[in-house]
Amino acid sequence: MEKFIVITKQDIQRLGKEMTQFIRLLYELTKIVRENLAKEGKYLDDAMLFELVYNSLPIFAKEFPIEKKARKFLIKI
Repeated sequence: MEKFIVITKQDIQRLGKEMTQFIRLLYELTKIVRENLAKEGKYLDDAMLFELVYNSLPIFAKEFPIEKKARKFLIKI
């Protein structure tokens, strides 16, 4: 049986400015990495690309662990 983590509007509102900035940083870095990989003729799907970027940021990963913040979205587990 599939399990899901349910996210409420209040959960998302608690993320605050820091998480928004962190998500924006990940988005921008992911975009840069995608463009650089494309120049080399290499492509990754979005999940693999995000994981690559996220795992490349150990300081941010420690400060904003995805597994703790991920409950802010509907995640299939």
